[in-house]
Amino acid sequence: MPAPAPARPAAGPARRDVEGAIGLLVQDAPDYLGSSTRSTSLRPVGYVRWGRFTLAGSGGMVTRRHDTLDGGFGAVLHVTDGLRVSASLRNDSGRRAGDSPALAGMGDIPRTFQGRLTVRWQGATGLQLRGAMTSDLSGRVGGSILDFSVAQAWPLGPGSDVTLSAGLGAATRSAMRTWHGVTPAQSLASGYPEYAPGAGLRDARIGLTWRGELSPRWGTFAGVTLSRVVGPAARSPLTSKEDGVTATSGVYWRF
Repeated sequence: MPAPAPARPAAGPARRDVEGAIGLLVQDAPDYLGSSTRSTSLRPVGYVRWGRFTLAGSGGMVTRRHDTLDGGFGAVLHVTDGLRVSASLRNDSGRRAGDSPALAGMGDIPRTFQGRLTVRWQGATGLQLRGAMTSDLSGRVGGSILDFSVAQAWPLGPGSDVTLSAGLGAATRSAMRTWHGVTPAQSLASGYPEYAPGAGLRDARIGLTWRGELSPRWGTFAGVTLSRVVGPAARSPLTSKEDGVTATSGVYWRF
């Protein structure tokens, strides 16, 4: 589940060319997609926006203009009648064998440099459609991850709203084999059978997020996402639990 973000203020300040937010996020989630073990983490979140350019420490943040941001350095490429096209660059942390006992012998997936292209349509009633493609640019991991989602937001009162969302994730063959496959060498080291999946869907999810303003500067958020591993990813020997729950909450300060 992406990092939650500031709620829409009841009477927001004048539109500015520079803005930002910093905060702390607490998340309890499976150790990886398809894992039966869980962990809880505390990490900082935030962003800075200069006009069309943004620098965000984690994806899912929302600006005062209610623009959803991707993690990394991003830029808005095109805006017209609710349609927004943006691109971003980021450093992906990969995956470590020590992240879960189930990954013993699988080796590490290295850090890599990724590019992301996002197309979003925002309706006047709070409906949002979003599609994104994230690709490995350094060649260290390979492949692309595709994501499609629909979300509907409803105001609950001054300075607070709730958003219901649903989404699907898919991966190309190279990405699917990196994250869910088992090579002959990994099979010998881990004991898992060899597995070479092809391209296809990898997860489906539904989420509910609440955001609220505590003051003109301070706000809070909480959300829960139910997910299910599907397609070739569900048949991976690494998938020990197809259903997962991610719970997120936090607080932020805006400037």
